[in-house]
Amino acid sequence: MVSRIFESSITQIFQHLFDLFSKAAFWSKEKFTGWRVKRVVNPYIFAYSFRKAKALVILLAFIPVYLFISNVILSSKLKLRVKKIAPTEWETIQQTGRTPKPSSSPPFEPEGSFQFNWIGVQEANSWTDNWVNVKSDLDIYSAYFDNRSSLLGGPVIRIIAKTETKLSDLVPNIECWAKFFSPEREEHIVKIQMNESDIDKIHNACNLICSNEIFRESVPTYVGVKSISSYEDPIWIKVHIIPNGSVDSQVKIAVCVPPFNGSMKETRLLAEFVSFYSVLGVRHFSFYDYGTTTKFRRLLDVIAQSKGMSVNILPWTLTWETNKVTYPALGSSFAYYSGLQDCGYRHMHHYSHLMFLDIEDFLTPVNLNHTTLVEVIQYMDANGAGICCDVYRFTQSIFCLKFPSFVSPFPNSSNFVTFSKRIARPAVVLSSMWPAYLRYIVRPDKAVLFGPHDSYLLPKTSKKNTQNRALVHRYLDLPGCDFNQEKQKVIYVDLIPNLYGEEMVKIMSPWLKYI
Repeated sequence: MVSRIFESSITQIFQHLFDLFSKAAFWSKEKFTGWRVKRVVNPYIFAYSFRKAKALVILLAFIPVYLFISNVILSSKLKLRVKKIAPTEWETIQQTGRTPKPSSSPPFEPEGSFQFNWIGVQEANSWTDNWVNVKSDLDIYSAYFDNRSSLLGGPVIRIIAKTETKLSDLVPNIECWAKFFSPEREEHIVKIQMNESDIDKIHNACNLICSNEIFRESVPTYVGVKSISSYEDPIWIKVHIIPNGSVDSQVKIAVCVPPFNGSMKETRLLAEFVSFYSVLGVRHFSFYDYGTTTKFRRLLDVIAQSKGMSVNILPWTLTWETNKVTYPALGSSFAYYSGLQDCGYRHMHHYSHLMFLDIEDFLTPVNLNHTTLVEVIQYMDANGAGICCDVYRFTQSIFCLKFPSFVSPFPNSSNFVTFSKRIARPAVVLSSMWPAYLRYIVRPDKAVLFGPHDSYLLPKTSKKNTQNRALVHRYLDLPGCDFNQEKQKVIYVDLIPNLYGEEMVKIMSPWLKYI
């Protein structure tokens, strides 16, 4: 019934158009008469009009169905893609006969990467890292391919991460993926096993350790992390490759300065810190830039661009939040220990020794026969029948900024604390709140985890505590410092201005206008 009414209406419309056309043809005296036009047009119109309308309705109805199906297919592209690639990635790599290696010019920027105006990592095929959010309770910073022969279980990828969730609850709900590129630039994606590794519960730092048998033959270019419940692609970050083998027998020292735990504006102290360790033989400095003032950051940039200086300045975008319930003095979300892990693995096999220091820490040799840290390490190694230890730990003395100052022996340096502050609390009278051995020097290739006061080492490695070769001078503004009450116990130490002052001033001279 409906179709008949619809067909009748269409017929009337076209009949009306035909009449108008016929009149126009008559008045224009065309050679075609009305009955000829009717014979040509009418059969087509009335025989196929309904079929044409029906086809149009079907087409319009099919469009939303097509869009819906396309959306479903696109939203599940990861699953379809993995089903297609994952079963054959091993066979494909075997057929090429070569191991995919990272390219110096990646085909694209990984998802979640950031572009900053920072001075980046001075190693091949790398760029500066930063924090990337994977899900509400997980952020990742950087990743390292660890292929050391002493590792049990073979090569792994260590992802430096931060979470506020218990890892035993988090890990079952996330996935780890590795991305390879063949020599022909073909992309291969493999799902890999993920294990948990707690580092520091107070700051919510953790390592995610991913492994797969394919790592014995092939090195991934990117690693990705995603939630199991998500159909989105993983968040991909660059994999840094730790070089194979050890550095040569020459002592090469690098210093890691962890993220600052608050606003940092001590420009003079920064200049003293870098110049002091440069004189003592340190080859490289890495800073994590958090909470710095414009003036402090400008000086840091100037130092990094100075002739003879090797400096990395890495961004750190986590915020320092105070957890008054768990630990009032420290931040709950800062992932401080993640910075230690990143710096440890970033320098592994690039430098023979590594130190983790705050900028108020000055590890000073106490024996005048060995005035550089290189000489101190060489002496301690030689007295241990060759290479003695993989970690040397040192105690501290505190130079309270509230104690009296002395006149600096160098012009334009009266405000430098290492020259003017020479009275210290000796280590034996420090409060029990301080660790017995505050800082250390470590061979990073022998360590698994890095802490502020000690490292966790691989099997068959050793450490030594020492008090008679170097001492950590710490320059702090402590509220409890009272010289009148402590003057019978304090000691006078002028090693830094007397032994290193002249060379430090020479290094700092171009920086003075920025301080």
